[in-house]
Amino acid sequence: MDYKVSIYDPLWNENHPMFDWDDIKVFLAVSRSNTIRGAARSLGTTHATVARRLKTLEFRLGSALFERHKDGHRLTEAGRSVMAMAEDAERQMGEIGRRAFGHDLRLAGTVRISVSVGLYLFILGRFMPRFAEQYPMLDIDIIATDQIINLAKRETDIAIRITKNPPVSAVGRKLADSPLGVFASPAYLASRPALDRWVSLKYEPASRPVLPARVVARTNSAVVAQQMICDGLGIGLLPCFVGDNNPMLVRVPGTEPIADNEVWVLTHADIHKNRRVRVCVDFLYSLFGEMETAISGGKAAGKAPPVRYPLKVSA
Repeated sequence: MDYKVSIYDPLWNENHPMFDWDDIKVFLAVSRSNTIRGAARSLGTTHATVARRLKTLEFRLGSALFERHKDGHRLTEAGRSVMAMAEDAERQMGEIGRRAFGHDLRLAGTVRISVSVGLYLFILGRFMPRFAEQYPMLDIDIIATDQIINLAKRETDIAIRITKNPPVSAVGRKLADSPLGVFASPAYLASRPALDRWVSLKYEPASRPVLPARVVARTNSAVVAQQMICDGLGIGLLPCFVGDNNPMLVRVPGTEPIADNEVWVLTHADIHKNRRVRVCVDFLYSLFGEMETAISGGKAAGKAPPVRYPLKVSA
């Protein structure tokens, strides 16, 4: 006697049973951003690629996963029915990747480090040649971003994060306090107006003048803010590791550092024993130990190489 067992699985179409994990990632990205464009941006790919993969997945499932509206994409009943399974698959794939990577003992290959643009330019970048000399077989992939990178999804292996609230699931260490200071260019101070001009950083602790001044410019980037201040547009609050390490800036007389944030090096518990991650983390611990005074407003480490500044854009 022959037996046939049928198992209902919404992620199955008998005519097209094979699934590409990238298609599931596209489904999750579209559901979270509500738009094809937003999903493409989060995945680092193109609008056309996301649209094509979503269409392929819906064809394989035999069901539409989203309803298209003017304000974005909304999950259909079929989409909602597979969401939990897709999220479970995402967690499982992340765990598979982390555990396999965590047991890799080779001192060769790629390690991804996420770090803010400012921290790289003013602190980390000058030490990368030393790291390359010590570990010539390691390829460092720098993810320059001020956004929070997900360690559990292995969007990065190591995160250098400016925060007071590191995730409880991460393994790491606080490296330094990161206060703010009021900075200006020497040329600005030489002809300082009666009422200061203020460069406002779109970051709540640094957005409002801390001394009598009128706001003349705003930006969401500390690197752009420091360039505005270098150019004499006004004065403003910057992380001390930015202002103190720029040879074209000085502290405004009569001001003191303002307590703000902390610098942490973090990785996921599943991969922190990976040999490549371990040597990178130890290098970062040593580096930031050397630079702690400069990061925390003490100015002991001296200025970064002046060739980097001012930042100019060529036509």
